[in-house]
Amino acid sequence: MVRKIKLFIDTGAFVALHNADDKNHSITKKIFEDIANQRTYSKLITSDYIIDEAITTCRVRTKRHDLSVELGEAILKSESILILKINDQIFIAAWNLYKKYKDLDLSFTDCTNVILMRLYEITQIFSFDAQFDTFKFLRIP
Repeated sequence: MVRKIKLFIDTGAFVALHNADDKNHSITKKIFEDIANQRTYSKLITSDYIIDEAITTCRVRTKRHDLSVELGEAILKSESILILKINDQIFIAAWNLYKKYKDLDLSFTDCTNVILMRLYEITQIFSFDAQFDTFKFLRIP
């Protein structure tokens, strides 16, 4: 029996799925299809910061408001994605992490991901950002 695990979904995965011109669109579409078909993961998890970043990034990259709304609606209406909220404690922990890793190309939102993943014992992340490898998370793809 395959042990089901939690998967954190980062901004790039959401954006690539909704932007046909994104270089990672095809692989992202396939991975999301595999996730839906194989049911390997017990939970798909993201955060309110990721949703903010994904909607904004989608609009900036595609120059299409409708695609960014489609993306936001897909995430917010999804029954399979749990949305974690950044509270004051997580915010301060992420800020301290951000200050500590000055030589690593981490955004503040990336730092909130790391804190949430540690807090909720999430070991895998669907992200195209290699900086998460520093924290020993298994990165998909």
